[in-house]
Amino acid sequence: MRRIAFIAFLAGLLFVIGRAVGWCWQRSGIVGLQRELIESIDDLNGHYYYDFQLGPDGNSLLDPDDPKAQKSWLCRWTSNDWWHDIFYVSFAQFDSYEQEGGVATNRHDITTENIESLAELPHLKWLALNGTGVTDQSLSKLLQSGKLSRLWLSQSNVTDQGLLNVGRCRELDTLAIEATQASDKSLRAIVQLPNLRSLSLGSPGITAEGMRLLGYARNLEELFADRLPINLSITTELGKLSKLRSLSLRFTNLSDDSLVPLQSCQQLEVLRLDGTSLTNKGLETLGKLTQLNELDLNGSNISNVGLKSLKSCNQLKHLNIANTGCTLTGAVELFHELLGLSIADTLRRVCTTESDSYGNLVSVDFSNIRLAVEDLVQLQGLEHLQWLDLHNLSMDDMAAKVIVSLGLDELTLLQVDGRNLTHDGLAALVSLPKLRDLHLGVTSVAPQVIEDAMRSRSYLRIYYLAKE
Repeated sequence: MRRIAFIAFLAGLLFVIGRAVGWCWQRSGIVGLQRELIESIDDLNGHYYYDFQLGPDGNSLLDPDDPKAQKSWLCRWTSNDWWHDIFYVSFAQFDSYEQEGGVATNRHDITTENIESLAELPHLKWLALNGTGVTDQSLSKLLQSGKLSRLWLSQSNVTDQGLLNVGRCRELDTLAIEATQASDKSLRAIVQLPNLRSLSLGSPGITAEGMRLLGYARNLEELFADRLPINLSITTELGKLSKLRSLSLRFTNLSDDSLVPLQSCQQLEVLRLDGTSLTNKGLETLGKLTQLNELDLNGSNISNVGLKSLKSCNQLKHLNIANTGCTLTGAVELFHELLGLSIADTLRRVCTTESDSYGNLVSVDFSNIRLAVEDLVQLQGLEHLQWLDLHNLSMDDMAAKVIVSLGLDELTLLQVDGRNLTHDGLAALVSLPKLRDLHLGVTSVAPQVIEDAMRSRSYLRIYYLAKE
């Protein structure tokens, strides 16, 4: 019996050793492949991420040394490649951002050969090829595995020929194809993806007929369809997307009437309607979307009267009313008087602000909202305010004296439009006890008067352009 037990033990040991050797042999191939591709990615100024860098929320990316990163303890003695797989590769770089949309750098130095080599990564899930030289042929090769779950192709030259292959990736939940050569034909294949959650469109080849297909993407939670055809028949289809949480229809021909079907999207939290012809009538529809926490209406035809229609949107954390008929007074009426928020919390919703560690407002930038002199009284009581940007308010002597009367004794930086300011108004502003930086822009105040003001307070700097 002992002999049989010993033989069984040896057999088991040999089995374990064999499995370990087999794993090491197989893994060594992956290790070599990953290291080779990492060298190539680095040479091309790309980025790669291991599986342990995916945050707990399944969306965020962690630094390799982040305490939240679930890195194997064995990495202390070996490289990451032995115990972790590269799941995300990105060649995307952005030159600029326009209306919150990234304009990808032209990366045509990323060749077909570079891109196709990524298909060898066995656990690649996310891939960003924005602005690269990806072709239909290389895209087809990448999609063969069917394992990709997120794919960004914006500002590339892919066409329907390559995009028709996305159907192979049944797990695809995120797809971005803005500024590609996609047409309705591609969209017909895309809406059939069962797990699609986020879709970014914007290709000129997509027509109103194609947009109506979006009603079939029933699991869609996020849709970017800026500068695309929008009419009542299309929004009727979008209204069927009961899971939709974020919708961007910026710079479209959306009308008040075509907005009505969207009121059935009761899960909407983010809605971007910048550059549309929306009026106060449309705000009545938006007021029924009570889960909204972000609403962008930049450049629309709305006024303070219409803002009152949003009084049921008590979850609203951000409201962009730049370049509209709305003023700070309208925002205060909505958030402070109708929703009962403090002035500080009102400003946080319509302005760019910063707070200190105690939650006190220390910086307010009014660039994104129209201001009148009578609005300045709303700053009364913000005793911790240190930086104030009022450059879109035409500052005259009366406005300068109002600012001084507000008790902003901690103010150290002030930016104004000083075109209508005289030496009396300047003298009032200079009297602010802790003011160190005053930006006047173009002003008619004599340079000598400004120089004298700076000499009177050695720590004060005044920046200006003399009015011609």
